[in-house]
Amino acid sequence: MVVQLSDIPLGPIASTVVTLWRTPKGGTWHGSADCSALNRSKPVSEDFLQPAEGSLCDRTWPIHIHCESSADADPYLRSATALVKFSADVESVRQQIASGKLPISVFERRWNRPQPIENLIGIQPLLDLWTIAENEHLRLRERIARDLVTRGSRLAITTLAQWVLAGKTKREHQERYASFLFDAVAAHDANNLGSNGSTRSYVNDRILPTWLSEVSDGGAPDSVMKSIVVAEIDRSVRIGSKSPDNSLASLISKTLTEVGEIWSQKLESMSMAHPSDVLAFFHRYSTNHHQDLVDTYLSINGGAELQLGGIDWVVARVPSAFRLQLAEFESGRVGIVLLESETHMMGSETCARFLRNLLVELGYPAAAQRVIERPELEPMYPRESDDESNVEVPQWPRDGFSSFINSRGISIVDCAMPLRLAINGIDSTPRKTSKVRK
Repeated sequence: MVVQLSDIPLGPIASTVVTLWRTPKGGTWHGSADCSALNRSKPVSEDFLQPAEGSLCDRTWPIHIHCESSADADPYLRSATALVKFSADVESVRQQIASGKLPISVFERRWNRPQPIENLIGIQPLLDLWTIAENEHLRLRERIARDLVTRGSRLAITTLAQWVLAGKTKREHQERYASFLFDAVAAHDANNLGSNGSTRSYVNDRILPTWLSEVSDGGAPDSVMKSIVVAEIDRSVRIGSKSPDNSLASLISKTLTEVGEIWSQKLESMSMAHPSDVLAFFHRYSTNHHQDLVDTYLSINGGAELQLGGIDWVVARVPSAFRLQLAEFESGRVGIVLLESETHMMGSETCARFLRNLLVELGYPAAAQRVIERPELEPMYPRESDDESNVEVPQWPRDGFSSFINSRGISIVDCAMPLRLAINGIDSTPRKTSKVRK
């Protein structure tokens, strides 16, 4: 069910008078006389009497409106508008699943209901529609999470595609990306399609980044390449490269299909080399992985995170292929692997306890209270901005990660005791400081 404005009753707007403003010669209306878009002119107002019954499509409303009214019914309008968009997004996810894609965007933090509106009069019909849409969204989330884990190594392939895409750098590409590029150029040469120089630029600009990006977003590798083939054949026709016997279209389809098979086999081989999960401890915003993928790890397997001051730590079970990302050293180590086996015991509660224990051991017990647990398949609502005035924000030099003991970064040795205590369900206690006698 896709919710439209015609499905949402007027609610608290019924029989009310809404006052809007515009400039004396303007045709765009504003919900407040203090709107900055009025450009300090003397606005003129007009009252719009709303009907006593009907849907939001029956509102007495101007065509061009810049901002909604700031009246009590405004949260209702915002929630209704958000519901229409939310419902359309859910339907888009359902259609993508039907086409074979497992869109990881379904795990984004934006999938949340707006501010609480339960206290408004006449709100129940809107809340019922929200409940239906949210239940459908949760059902699709569970299905995608299940398929990402059970369909071979789909989550690992998604992770690897993002890692390879990160190798597309300026000047000279990194080896992992360049090898995919080389295979595509070789396939084009073998089929006598294009020249080496133009083919390399063509694949590098249009084909390979698109394919990797779509696969990293949850697309099936073969389905993604089929879409690319259709788009490239259409493009060849638009630029005037028509062939009377359709031989060019067949050659494009044959070549790109071969390229897609080669690329898919490479990702499959790489995923087979990393078959299991590991427990990783890393910076959320210092990796080359986009945030949808991090949210996917937290949603599927659960985990914990801390965002305080300049710290953006995440602890979660991730595909073993993610260790390739943790091995990047361009701007310092971005994370470490805590466990390589028996990671099933590391649920969200244990991950959160580990982070709290680590902060306590490092001497920041107040910061430990800011650790956020992320249970499996629960919506990740943005944390409200708490008062940080009484929280000692960690600013010590060891906010990075390291492979060495007694270095500036946090190493596996620093994490060993907090992790062992967390696995055993024990919370660390702050160390008592001895008083110095005067």
